[in-house]
Amino acid sequence: MVTLKDVAAKAGVSPSTASGALRGLDFVRPTTADRVLKAAQDLNYTANVSARALRSGRTGILSLVIPTVDIPFYSQLTNAMERCVERHNYQLLVQQNDFDPKREREQIMQRDDTLSEGMFLLSTKTDTRDVVRLIGDHPTVLFEDYSTDILIDSVNAPSAGGIDRVIRHLVERGRNRICLAGESIPITHVTNISNSSRARYERAGSAIRVFEELGISASCGAINCDWGPEPGIEVGHRIADMHDANGTLRYNAVCCMNDDIALGVIRGLADRGVRVPDEVAVTGFDGIKQGAWSIPTLTTVELDYDGMAETAVSMMLRKFSNNPVSFPQRVIAGFRLLERESTAASQVANA
Repeated sequence: MVTLKDVAAKAGVSPSTASGALRGLDFVRPTTADRVLKAAQDLNYTANVSARALRSGRTGILSLVIPTVDIPFYSQLTNAMERCVERHNYQLLVQQNDFDPKREREQIMQRDDTLSEGMFLLSTKTDTRDVVRLIGDHPTVLFEDYSTDILIDSVNAPSAGGIDRVIRHLVERGRNRICLAGESIPITHVTNISNSSRARYERAGSAIRVFEELGISASCGAINCDWGPEPGIEVGHRIADMHDANGTLRYNAVCCMNDDIALGVIRGLADRGVRVPDEVAVTGFDGIKQGAWSIPTLTTVELDYDGMAETAVSMMLRKFSNNPVSFPQRVIAGFRLLERESTAASQVANA
């Protein structure tokens, strides 16, 4: 019997993309949908998910609502989720909203239209209390929920712990004039902000605490920017142009909120002739693959994407069991510090 995986393989797409194409969902590009439909026709594949759901009460489909897969953090998390869901004999339907608040809310509200048994949600625009109201009793697990109250099961990146570890690494390397790239300090007005902003506050708050604990707050600072490589380039330019009265660079290290910023900073410093790590060390956060290809290679906090996925799927499957957990849980993912070339010891930077 021909299966959905056979159709996906013939069309050269993932099973979740093939599933979306066969049901006419708008996240699949028209050219891709045409290829899937042709593959299904060539293989004489037919499926009636609705009928199967009526017979068994199950569809075998789980959905992931996410801003985009064009940004490396989101794409690596999505890939880990697809692998994990398929290991548990489900299909993953991926829905992107391009950070659009209206589309995100529509995707949450239309959860039943996708025939999904449960939804994984990485919300950047919808408050957690609104999410709880919108999902009703639909099984849901959140990623990156930094709300004060734990209202729903969630899996978070190790924002506080990761930043703490990487700053201590910089200080161990003799870097005590550290610029935090990606958020301003001091932090104020932390209420009534989006989930995506809360990740910023979580990481910046951890940086402030470790600066104070290590007694280096007076020599450290921050530059706020969007979390992408282009803003990172601008930050690199600004840092290269900042000197004290003696002509010494203001900072000898940059702790970036994510790897995209860090890769941009490395480029921006190179544009101005500032050597990494000889004059300025640079660190990232997320552990995206591109950090292993940069020159110099990037020291970063590498997230356990597979662990995040497995934890989220386990939370979801418990909701389907006869003994579901009665109270919401929040799990912080593991990480490891990847020490690479961008923080190598340097006599110049420590002078």
